Amino acid sequence: MKSSTMRPAMKYAYLLRNFKKLSFEERVIFLSHAATILFCFFPWISIEPLYDDPYWNSAFSGAGALIGAFIFLTSLLVALFFVDKILETKRILISFPETYIFYATGIEQLIFLILSWSVLISVTRDFESSEIRFGIFACFLVQIAGLSATYLLAQNNQQKKAREFFHHPESPRGEKDLLSKKDEKLGGLFESDASNLIHHDQ
Repeated sequence: MKSSTMRPAMKYAYLLRNFKKLSFEERVIFLSHAATILFCFFPWISIEPLYDDPYWNSAFSGAGALIGAFIFLTSLLVALFFVDKILETKRILISFPETYIFYATGIEQLIFLILSWSVLISVTRDFESSEIRFGIFACFLVQIAGLSATYLLAQNNQQKKAREFFHHPESPRGEKDLLSKKDEKLGGLFESDASNLIHHDQ
C-alpha cells in the first residue's frame, strides 16, 4: 500500500521539479496557452432571441467555430511542447530557437482572436439582445501576457549569449598548478643564487 501511494507522490514531485526548472517567462508562456485552451470552452457570445430560448456559444460553436478550432489547436501544440519538456520525453526536437515558435504562435493567436472578434460582432448585429462574453476577453489577456513573456525571454537569451561571448574562459586547474610549480621553482632558484652570493662575499 505504501509503494502504491508513494508512486503518485513521486511523479507529482518529479513533474513539479521539472516545471520549476522552466524560467519565469517560459512558465508564463506555458500557462497562457494552457489558459487559452481552457477559455475556449467558456462562453464567447451570449444570444437572447425574441422567440426562442437564450443560449451561448463557445469557441467551437456558432459562426466562428472554425477560427476557434484553430485557436484551440495552436495553443494545444504549444502546451504539448512544454509538456514534452516537463516530462523529459524529448519527442519534439527543433533546430532553431524556441522563441521563434512562441513569437509565431503568439502573433497568430492574436490575429485569430481579432478575426473571431469581428465575426462575433457581426453576429450580435443580427440579434437585438446579444453580447460578447468573458471567454474571448480572457484569451486576449493571456495571449498578450504570453507574447510579452516571449519578448522578455528573447531578451534574456540574447543577454546570456553576449555574456558567454565576452566571458574569458578560465585556464584549466592542471595548467594553474603547473604554473604555480614553475613559479615556485623559479623563486627557489633566485633564492639559492642570492644565498650563494651572500656566502661568497662573507
